[in-house]
Amino acid sequence: MGALSAAAAMGALALARGQLTPRLDYTYRSTIYFRPAPTDPYSTQRGYGLANARLTWTPPDSNWMVAAFVTNLTNKRYFTSKQDQLNQYGAATGSVAPPREWCVTGRRSF
Repeated sequence: MGALSAAAAMGALALARGQLTPRLDYTYRSTIYFRPAPTDPYSTQRGYGLANARLTWTPPDSNWMVAAFVTNLTNKRYFTSKQDQLNQYGAATGSVAPPREWCVTGRRSF
């Protein structure tokens, strides 16, 4: 299994009412074989790339911040595991990774 990761974070952009910090990261995983048989499509996950993004705003007093982020930005569908059980049970199973998710969070320092 091979993986490649890259991240880009710009320096904080000065605004009239605080700072805005953008971040983008990308991860690529090459083909994953969940079993030793590389020709079995039911036990193989083809290579895929994932992108995440985050935007953080910090006001001038800087004892609190607000951030919004999105994971799996392109809503890529991929498996975290797969099992070929066609011979035993007549089915192939797998665990699908989470879809695109977003969140807004805040933090206050005391």
